[in-house]
Amino acid sequence: MSHLTGDLSGVTWLIVNQDESEMFFQTEVKSEQDFGRLAERWLETGVKNVVVTRGAEPGIYGSREGARLSFTPPKVLHVVDVTGAGDSLASGIIYGHLQGLEPPTSIRLGMTNSYYTIQSPFTVRRDLSAETLLAQMNLLFTEEKIS
Repeated sequence: MSHLTGDLSGVTWLIVNQDESEMFFQTEVKSEQDFGRLAERWLETGVKNVVVTRGAEPGIYGSREGARLSFTPPKVLHVVDVTGAGDSLASGIIYGHLQGLEPPTSIRLGMTNSYYTIQSPFTVRRDLSAETLLAQMNLLFTEEKIS
């Protein structure tokens, strides 16, 4: 984060966690309002879409067009290894975006990929395919977890 410029115009997607955001903006999140403000601050740098995560806690998505979404990762009962959780979330979101899906669906894909990755002993789960990811997302999100 120390090498990231303050002008991120031209960046389509930025996916960061709370700690990275606190470091970049030299601030400390002490409330839900503070956390929500992180997305706003990233958008002020010129980023078009931003996702700010914080592990198993609810995250936030924001866009320069004014969209704001809160999302809650599904609860994982048996965590094997959290290595790759953030990367798998980001890859699912980016995959959805590249497929032309709307941000809420792309975020669901990312959460699905992360959900199954941390239950695997591999940093890239062996059963990952486009078809599997979509089927797993549909199973995992039978109830709405994005608002």
